[in-house]
Amino acid sequence: MQAINVDGTTDTPDFQLDVGVHPVALKTKFHALVDGTNGDVQLDPVAASWGKTTVISRGTIEGPSGAKKVKITTLNMTCSSGRVEDLLRLFVHDNQPPMSGAIAFRAHVTFPPPPDGFLNKVRLQGDFQIEGGKFTNHETQQDVEILSARAQGEADKIEDDQDRDRRNHTDSVSHDLKPVASNVKGRVVLQDGVANFSNLSFDIPGAAALLNGTYDLHSKVMNGKGTVHMDTQLSKATTGLKSFALKVMRPLTPHKKGEKGSDVSVRVIGTYGHPSFAVSPIPGGR
Repeated sequence: MQAINVDGTTDTPDFQLDVGVHPVALKTKFHALVDGTNGDVQLDPVAASWGKTTVISRGTIEGPSGAKKVKITTLNMTCSSGRVEDLLRLFVHDNQPPMSGAIAFRAHVTFPPPPDGFLNKVRLQGDFQIEGGKFTNHETQQDVEILSARAQGEADKIEDDQDRDRRNHTDSVSHDLKPVASNVKGRVVLQDGVANFSNLSFDIPGAAALLNGTYDLHSKVMNGKGTVHMDTQLSKATTGLKSFALKVMRPLTPHKKGEKGSDVSVRVIGTYGHPSFAVSPIPGGR
């Protein structure tokens, strides 16, 4: 093999994926070993930076059995301290990414050769963790803060505020809500434009969820289900008629002696911008 060592940098002020509409200023610094006989490349490493995020990649750009024309890129990518909004900005069409927060991840990615469709051909599997996450949509973030308050047993105050808001067309409920940051971690496998999530945990003060599901990158539709543990009992997470219904169903969710809180089953469907939640007690659960 006639190997050529290459060190260099790139500066692309308007880098953009074919699935996105928001260009970013992308800078890279790389070391590569190029096979002079067939053009195959070993990358070790490539540091790519945009916004407040840097991703380190190591891998190859090579063709099957040394083919010269068809090249497939395979990378092991790591990010120890990035921003989730920087990553989401590459994929979403909205002016503002749906979430902000710190992110760390490891992923094994295979990119298709051009001009194959990016979403349908890219393959990815990896683990990620988001800390201090907040939804940029006010209503979505408020729903998370309301869930946190209910899960901590503050349903009376929240429902009184919501009733007052419905009557007066106000937003008094927001004044009694505490700012809430979400922590999310899990494993994702992306294939054929669909991300499959497993052991996806979502933690906020008062509640912790564990979900499995899918997210379609074409339609932006999510479909997940799992369980949520709340620090308070079901009957204290809501009041009025709903409370009566939950008290009737409490024998389905018994607690072990000395344990606090309650578990419920949750189903999440819809788009990331307008998700809907269905919650029900778990037969035989805590």
